[in-house]
Amino acid sequence: MKNLKGLSGLLICIICLGTIGTGIHMWYRSSDRAEILRVSMQETVVEEASLNAFVHIPLSQETQDMIEFIMHRNYKIYPGMAEEIAIATVKASVEFNVPSNILLAIMDIESDYRYDAVSKATAVGLMQIHVATWLDSKNKINLMQAGIADSKKDLFDPDTNIRAGAYILQMYMKEGMRKKVANLVQYAATRYFGGTKNTYYAKLIAALGEYQIFNCTHIMQEAQVLTTSIRKQDSDNG
Repeated sequence: MKNLKGLSGLLICIICLGTIGTGIHMWYRSSDRAEILRVSMQETVVEEASLNAFVHIPLSQETQDMIEFIMHRNYKIYPGMAEEIAIATVKASVEFNVPSNILLAIMDIESDYRYDAVSKATAVGLMQIHVATWLDSKNKINLMQAGIADSKKDLFDPDTNIRAGAYILQMYMKEGMRKKVANLVQYAATRYFGGTKNTYYAKLIAALGEYQIFNCTHIMQEAQVLTTSIRKQDSDNG
């Protein structure tokens, strides 16, 4: 029985990991449907975010999973900040039609979920936004023109920073679609990093895998608790 349980757990994780590429592909290849969903979902997310300031609203399972994963990856992140990051990630995912797990994986690589992270190359915040590039009014596409941020200070706000990262990724994914590249995520991730090597994409896939395995482990634990509870009820009734 132990071997069967181990095998079933392994199969669940393999299935979860296998959904990474397929899920990303489907996300962008069903853009018409996604756009319809985006409008209605965005309204709901904004309403819930506004109400959250006054009333406690139960978080979605996706948001709860993100909070737990963020704190698992960096134990120094306190629950309130982890929740703020997770909510902002889901919101930006809907607003810019970029998979939330991609945004989370980039934060994992770039900043270790530290909102105040600053690199030697003056990249700022959770998504490590390059200030010299994206806050330069001379550039045709910039964060000021997009109405996302006006200064470096703005990018230390988690919500603003994640929106900026999602916006940049969306631009690169659209660019990749116009060029008809085979792997949109690889193209966008490489452009986001600012190079041509595939090492960044490999790190991204690794981070995505960590998130999927973490969620699979939780699913298995919850299933075991549920099974134990059901067996106890059956025993009590019998």
